[in-house]
Amino acid sequence: MASTAYAGREYWDFSTQQGPSQWGAQQLASTVFPSEKGLLLQMTVYELPGFPDGHPACCYTHIKTGVLWMDLSGVEERGTDLAPGVPNPWHRLARRAASPWHHGAPVLETRHGLAGRDRTRTGAPAATGDSTR
Repeated sequence: MASTAYAGREYWDFSTQQGPSQWGAQQLASTVFPSEKGLLLQMTVYELPGFPDGHPACCYTHIKTGVLWMDLSGVEERGTDLAPGVPNPWHRLARRAASPWHHGAPVLETRHGLAGRDRTRTGAPAATGDSTR
C-alpha cells in the first residue's frame, strides 16, 4: 500500500518535509485525484522470460507492472510513465539522507501525498493540483 496513506501532504514535499512528526494515518477519501493517484504497485513481475524468481518492477524501468488506482481501477503501467515520488529518508531501507535531486518511488511516495498524481498523460511529470510545482 502506498506510503502516502501514512503521512500528511507536507511530508511528501521535499521543501516542507520535517520528519516523523508529520506521520499519521490519512483518510483515503481525501484523495484529490482518485483516477491519477496509485494505491498499490506490484513490486515484482514474474512473467519475464529468464527471471523465474521474478524481476523488480519498481521504479524507473520499462517493465510493465500492475497499478491499482485510488478509484479502484487497475492497469499495467511502465515505471517510466509514472511521476517520480519524493524520497523518504526515514524509511527503514534508506541508505543515506535524501537530497533535492533524488526521487522517491512512484505510487508509494507520491509528491504531495494523497493530493498528488502518479499518472502522467504525456510522460512529463504529473501536475499536483496547485501552483507550487
